[in-house]
Amino acid sequence: FLDANDAFLNLLNYSREEIINKTPYDLELYDNPGAIVELIIETQQNGFIHNREITLLTRDGIARHCIITVESFSLDNSMTALCMLQDFSERLEYQRQLQIERDRYENAANVKSRFLATMSHEIRTPMNSIIGMTNLAIISEDNVERNDYLGVVKESAEYLLVLLNDILDISSLEAGKVRLDMIDSDLYKIVEISCRSMEMFAKNRKLQFSWTIDPGLPRFIKAAPERLRQVLINLISNAIKFTPDGGISVDVSIWQGENYHIRPDHDQYIEFAVTDTGIGIPESKIEKIFDSFTQADESTFRKYGGTGLGLTISKNLITIMNGDIRVESILGKGSTFSFIIPLVAGKQPVEDTDYLAPEKTTGSARILIAEDNIMNQKLISAYMKKTGHRYMLVENGADAIDALKNEKFDTVLMDLEMPVMDGRDSLLRIRSGEAGESNKNIPVFAMSAHVMTDIIDSCIREGFTGYITKPIDLKKLKDIL
Repeated sequence: FLDANDAFLNLLNYSREEIINKTPYDLELYDNPGAIVELIIETQQNGFIHNREITLLTRDGIARHCIITVESFSLDNSMTALCMLQDFSERLEYQRQLQIERDRYENAANVKSRFLATMSHEIRTPMNSIIGMTNLAIISEDNVERNDYLGVVKESAEYLLVLLNDILDISSLEAGKVRLDMIDSDLYKIVEISCRSMEMFAKNRKLQFSWTIDPGLPRFIKAAPERLRQVLINLISNAIKFTPDGGISVDVSIWQGENYHIRPDHDQYIEFAVTDTGIGIPESKIEKIFDSFTQADESTFRKYGGTGLGLTISKNLITIMNGDIRVESILGKGSTFSFIIPLVAGKQPVEDTDYLAPEKTTGSARILIAEDNIMNQKLISAYMKKTGHRYMLVENGADAIDALKNEKFDTVLMDLEMPVMDGRDSLLRIRSGEAGESNKNIPVFAMSAHVMTDIIDSCIREGFTGYITKPIDLKKLKDIL
């Protein structure tokens, strides 16, 4: 170097004294010396280089992307080069970030398209059975045959409900709206209920099925029992689905402190492991197996179906429980999905009232039902006839208030979303005495297809006696009444 301007020095973070009488090779300016040799040869041959991209290294080793123009001339009988650089590193970084955003957008669009295609398939398949079997049941004159058709309708509808619950779960989890209440729980009961509920499916596929619990584990722990069951059932269900022969085992033990990407903040952890002898997972797919809408490959989806949400939901739930989940798999030999959660000793839980028989009411109660949907009116009417209670149907909250003013009722079942006056507004007016002082404390149960926890909690805070989710379960309705 004979000289350099301040912009060049600032670009590469050198002082003028540090570069004078030094060559670019002395300063190790080039990330690719071979390419520089080609530029020098070309300059010697042509006398110039115009607008060529080059990467230089700063004093700190940071790459700067430049466009170089070189003009050669003779100075004191020596070949001399005048070099001009234009730094376009920021523009290149901007383009790189733009490409990242473009790729992210395209990936999101692909995920959306895959989601819509998957949902269309998963919804249309049971809907085909529901519509087809309903039509057959309508024209069938044989009661046994009709009951078989209706059994398929019920199973297909229950599958649709599971699908919808999965979609709502993943939506709530990704939005950070899922709260887990860690309560006193019976570990043995959680495992037994989960395993027994899946044992029949394994036996129907002629698979061996077993489960063990380390006797060193305490029976009563602090846990979110419903969510823990959900994770276990998800993993066992997958194991059964992807195991054509052999068996599945479920093992619950004290974690020995290995194999998980977690920084332990509890003294002990419980490890749950579900092992199968199934089809296994290709090593290249294991990393993404917990991503939403992901299965090992397209052929897996075509053969086995499913939304690809179960493992994502399970991973998110385990994370909220301050645990971790992992998988080991050998293609063609089987897989082990295992997870750990903190072991926190608990007390024997108070028996869940859902499992207790309700006290028998004497006589027939009178129920006021506010529901605007005609199909739901027909269904709730049929249910009420099965309960033996008397009932009156109205179509909105305003009519419910009028009915309470004029007639005597024991309980109100109130849909949340209705024309004229919705369920919340109607409840507010009932509690304020607008439907009569005697009705200010009448039991009012919200009925809704909304199953998000925050909506249910807000209804209870607003003064509803309880919350009934749609589709309504006849047994639970009887218990409430």
